[in-house]
Order: sequence, then C-alpha cells, then structure tokens
Amino acid sequence: VNNTNEELKYMLSYVSVELDDAVTAQRLIADLSGSVKDRKIKSQIYNLSGILQLKNFNLEEAKKSFDISLENNSKFAAALFNKGVAFYLDNKFDLAYQNFSQSLINGGLDGNILLSMIEMNTRSVGDIRNDIEKKKQIDDVLNLVARQSQNLYAYRQELKIGAAYLHFVLDQKEFMNRSIEDALNVDPFLTTDHVQDVAYYKGLVTWDRISMWIKKM
Repeated sequence: VNNTNEELKYMLSYVSVELDDAVTAQRLIADLSGSVKDRKIKSQIYNLSGILQLKNFNLEEAKKSFDISLENNSKFAAALFNKGVAFYLDNKFDLAYQNFSQSLINGGLDGNILLSMIEMNTRSVGDIRNDIEKKKQIDDVLNLVARQSQNLYAYRQELKIGAAYLHFVLDQKEFMNRSIEDALNVDPFLTTDHVQDVAYYKGLVTWDRISMWIKKM
C-alpha cells in the first residue's frame, strides 16, 4: 500500500469516526493497522482505534491503542489527551492529569485540555492544607489559564469559572471574586449551562450571586 492510499484510507477512517459510522471505521482501521508503513499515519490510525474503544467504554483496549499510537509518535497531543480521557473515565485522575499536561506541552492548545486539567484538580483535590505538591499543581493550572484564556475566546468564560473554583479551593477569596468578575466581563448574560456549571463546582459562590447571574440572563 503506497503512502497516498494510506493517507486516503486514514482520512476515510477519520470521517467515519466523526460520523459515528463504527462499522466502516472499524473495517478501514483494521485494514490499515495491519499494513501501514508510515509511522505518522500508524499513530493516527491507532488514535482513531482508541477513540472507537472509548465510545464503547472499552477503557483498557483504548489505552492499549493510545499506547501504540504514542509508540509511533510520542508527542502526538491528541493521543495524549485521549489517553487522559481514558484514565479519567477509569477514575484515575492523577494519571489523567499527567496525560492532559503532556498533551498541552506537546502543542495541544485546546480549551478542552485546560478544562480537563481543572476538572482533574476538582476531582482529586481532597484536603490540600498540608499538600504542597497539590497546591503547586493547582497554581500551575491557574497560571496556564491566565496565559492561555485570552487565546481561547470560546472557552474563556468557562475557564474563568473553573479558575474561580480553584481559587476557592486555595482559600483565595479575592482572586476567586476577580475570576468570577472576569467571567461576567466575557458575557454578563450567563447561559443556563454555565449556571449549572457553577452549581456543579460545589457552590463555589453564594446562591445570592448565582441568583444575580440568573437575573442577568
């Protein structure tokens, strides 16, 4: 199979996954995975295979596919992120966070990655009063959000809400309020989904403030 045909089959596989045509995607992936020579395409194909496994909640098989993908391209940001998702679904939040971080390091500038990193810290935070390493990890995420949110307008409001929760965890009320105001400055008319997000974050703000947001809708 020459490279042109491999690339074409990969694109067909990608489109099939995007369209949730699992039967066609599985057939194309099975065909390519046994014959592909190009390491980049092989990495992409096994990433797609892992995504299909994730959709079926076959977490261990998904991780194996992502591992093969990364064996062929260790800096493949999408495979690192997707492997993080597999660990997240498996309730292994520290491993999920590591993969999300590595994805970002390798160029995966995506609001979903930053939101996932916030989520990992909300899930695994516990009592951090004496946990210096966890505090540093949260500070690192907050610094990333501060640097990158301006470049990710579609995610900016959600990122600011997430940052507010992390400041709440660190008992930094002033910074928490500042993040909330930043979220309102993006769009003062918060959607119902955003209000639900705030409620999900363990009441990081008072119900009076949430009521104020609802009135602005």
